[in-house]
Amino acid sequence: MYYLPDGTQIERAAFLLNQVCYGCGTHKDLTVHHCLFDDVKKRGKKIRQLQDVRNLMILCRHCHIDLRLYKGYGVRVKYWHAQCKRYGRDKMVEWVKTVDLITREKYELL
Repeated sequence: MYYLPDGTQIERAAFLLNQVCYGCGTHKDLTVHHCLFDDVKKRGKKIRQLQDVRNLMILCRHCHIDLRLYKGYGVRVKYWHAQCKRYGRDKMVEWVKTVDLITREKYELL
């Protein structure tokens, strides 16, 4: 389950519908990559702020496995700019402020 910027929930299948891989552009075998993460699961429960669609990057399984492409700072900068274009910078900043400080402090310089 993921969350839209307005707080409504969206199922994984619906979120992936009509999406393309951020890495290679394919429509096939898509998965979800959390761009900002610390512990995606904390005490057995998913951290809601990290399940927000503003934190999610669509990747095919091949690109998701190739973590060299999607683990570095440069990718997070590219992701930040893409998400600001999609949702608006104000909405992105609003979301980042809701993320736990331990996770957020690593990415506030974007």
